Amino acid sequence: MVGRFSVMAEVGLGSVHFAAERGSACQKNRFLAKNSITTTAFNEIPLVAPFYLFVPQVSEGADEFSQFISIPDMFVQKGVGVVTARLDQPSTEFIGSRNPEVEKISWSRDTVWLDKKQTTGFRGVREPVWNFHIGGYQVCEKWLKDRKGRTLSADDIAHYQKIVVALAETIRLMQAIDEVIEQHGGWPGAFQSSEATAVPVQRIPFRPRIVEPQSAERYVTCVPLVPLKAAAGTFSDPQHIEDEGFEWVAVEAQQRLRKGMFVAQVVGKSMEPTIPDGAYCLFRAPVEGTRQGKTVLVQLRDSSDPETGQRYTVKRYESEKRSDGDLWSHERITLRPLNPDFAPIVLTSLEAGELEVIAEFVELLRDGSESALCT
Repeated sequence: MVGRFSVMAEVGLGSVHFAAERGSACQKNRFLAKNSITTTAFNEIPLVAPFYLFVPQVSEGADEFSQFISIPDMFVQKGVGVVTARLDQPSTEFIGSRNPEVEKISWSRDTVWLDKKQTTGFRGVREPVWNFHIGGYQVCEKWLKDRKGRTLSADDIAHYQKIVVALAETIRLMQAIDEVIEQHGGWPGAFQSSEATAVPVQRIPFRPRIVEPQSAERYVTCVPLVPLKAAAGTFSDPQHIEDEGFEWVAVEAQQRLRKGMFVAQVVGKSMEPTIPDGAYCLFRAPVEGTRQGKTVLVQLRDSSDPETGQRYTVKRYESEKRSDGDLWSHERITLRPLNPDFAPIVLTSLEAGELEVIAEFVELLRDGSESALCT
């Protein structure tokens, strides 16, 4: 979905209007190319007293806010991305040889390493920044992986340091926003007046549409529907998911379908609000690249998820590793829920062999063309 906002202002009166276009990426791009602010059909967003948009609700932090770059300067006209006043104040230190070649990317001791011997890299990259994902990609790793085998110039090094600053600032702002929302009644109560009746978040369910595809249609318009309760043996080799014997469902996904993808229903509330209880999700096997920070489907061999009692669970994967030369091992694996009401599943180094990472969460499926991508 692509959204467009417009602020209409008159003396003593202001209103906000919103328009949305749903469909494929090509459809949305055509919509933006053909329509301007004046030709777009907007719907007005009703303002509920006393929470009028663009009107400050609290004065705490106002002095700090005024010290930074303004919103018009932050979103540069005809520019890409966001500008912040802190980008030119690096929080990291580049260590090692100058003009280094990107050889092997790793992270340990708050340092992103560029070589196997861990002598060259960026010191001062905190773990939350290293693990931060946008659109399914681990930003700090992805940028370097795209330059593997290349020599970084001084401009490249400076640009990477700015990326680290931008991610750290993003994390800080997200936490600050979450704290303010929580202080004012949580979601969605923080955005409603005291007189308003709380309205539950509307969930758009996905109703599996069973199809009988031709061979050429498989993994193009449809994928297997795998019932996790009866999936024993299906994932014996995560590199090759058996798709025979399962029903196939039509899927309209934001990402191109490919072999290894499948749909499964996730039961439980531990991953709310991203994955509601009973939601159907699109998964991709095997997990490519690092698992760190990704939402994954895991099979527990000798234990079960305390919430559901099932051996299959969906959680955010976090791993603490220890290295011995070129060798490394898991010191601790944490399967972390998004819902703070649930405790994480923690496995020590001796228990690490008790789990098998099956697949990576791709999308929350909804009826129609709307889907929620993993972040």
